[in-house]
Amino acid sequence: MRHPRIALGALLTSSVLLAQGCDRPTSPSPPANGSSGTARNGESGTTSAFEQSEKPEDIRISAEIRRLLVDDPSLSVQAKNCTVVTANGLVTLDGFVDTEAERSTVESKAKTVAGVSSVLNRLSVKTS
Repeated sequence: MRHPRIALGALLTSSVLLAQGCDRPTSPSPPANGSSGTARNGESGTTSAFEQSEKPEDIRISAEIRRLLVDDPSLSVQAKNCTVVTANGLVTLDGFVDTEAERSTVESKAKTVAGVSSVLNRLSVKTS
């Protein structure tokens, strides 16, 4: 009779420990801003779209910037696919563009959106 009680105690202890770990998320939620959701190959100092604030105003800002980029036929695919993350009105642009002119254009477009307090431009010009 003693061994079944030990087994039952171990089972209950395991269940409690497992249940305590279940309330922790294993990975961040997917981005709500329509961006690619990727940082640049794990480089330090890059911004991931998973850092996007879930505040409705920040989501609106990121979505509007994304729309402006996608709708601009003068921008390269690289520029259109840059990461756009907004948190409390601060927009962070990350990724690669083809030219310095594109880098400036993307930043300028971001600054035109209502609600943007500042833009951190981490875009890099792609070298071939």
